[in-house]
Amino acid sequence: MNKQFNFNFFGLDCQAVVAQPLFLTLLKQRFGRFKPGATAALVKEKIKIKVTPQSLPKPHNLTKLNQFVSKSQQQLWLEHHYLTSKTVIKITFNKEHLPAEIIISFQPSSIFKVLNLLSKGVLKKQLFQQLIKFYLEQSLLWFLVQDQHLLCLHAAAVEKDDRVLVLAGDNGVGKSTLAQLLIKQADYRAFADNYLLIKGTQAYFAPDVVRLDQASLEFLAQSPVAEFGFGKQTIELTPAQYAKKLQAQIKTIYLLTQGQHWRRQQLTQQQASQKIQHQQIVAQEAVAFAPISLYQAGSLWQTKDFPKVDYCELQLGYLANFSGEKL
Repeated sequence: MNKQFNFNFFGLDCQAVVAQPLFLTLLKQRFGRFKPGATAALVKEKIKIKVTPQSLPKPHNLTKLNQFVSKSQQQLWLEHHYLTSKTVIKITFNKEHLPAEIIISFQPSSIFKVLNLLSKGVLKKQLFQQLIKFYLEQSLLWFLVQDQHLLCLHAAAVEKDDRVLVLAGDNGVGKSTLAQLLIKQADYRAFADNYLLIKGTQAYFAPDVVRLDQASLEFLAQSPVAEFGFGKQTIELTPAQYAKKLQAQIKTIYLLTQGQHWRRQQLTQQQASQKIQHQQIVAQEAVAFAPISLYQAGSLWQTKDFPKVDYCELQLGYLANFSGEKL
């Protein structure tokens, strides 16, 4: 049975019709807090999203780019392979070359069904999370970045006194954990936890769900509310722990690394932009290279696109030795 779920992503009115209950649960987990007025309305467009088990007839007028990607003037046709499953994603664009509809057709093979059963449903959950990330979330971000000339960083962020600290770095380096430490110990408020949109020196608030691994949960004495997957669980923040303003000035962008001792080193804008770009491309977090960009290559990052703010490389030491003075 199809279920409908609507969310508003920075002014993008997204209307989703989903036939897979697990997919719907994960979609709500990711975008449940994105309601009208919860973020700055950067655009005003409607996007239809459909998740179906039905096969999609492939048009004959597509130009094949590679084994898994074809396109026409108004369509992008992608295949996502995970173990023995194949998912087809069809993205239709309007006359302004903006995504108007995203259809995801998931048809698992018999082998995948058996493997998923043996994994107690983990494989299907991981696949659906990949589909949401690469073909929904990154597609929406790609559109916003191209349409509004924004910079998008894979980063957590916190705010205090209308000033934002940006915490960028590799997956698993401790971005969300450090953000929660600052919220608990230094009176900061959550500003973003996954991707951060930036224009000039202004950052835009995103009411993201917070995901932490077991070690961070134990250290922070936090109780999880749901299993996210990939070794992480989600926690619930109170409304008072979220930032109140929909945009705020960036104070510092930190590039996080791991080590045994806390250490802070100033970076130039060029040094920081090169390091951050490299990390995010390697980790498949660079929105400029999202699958949707195969339809129409967007502008790539340049040093000039990064805000003229302070940049620091921050080596994270033992969490027990943390204090707000480290920043």
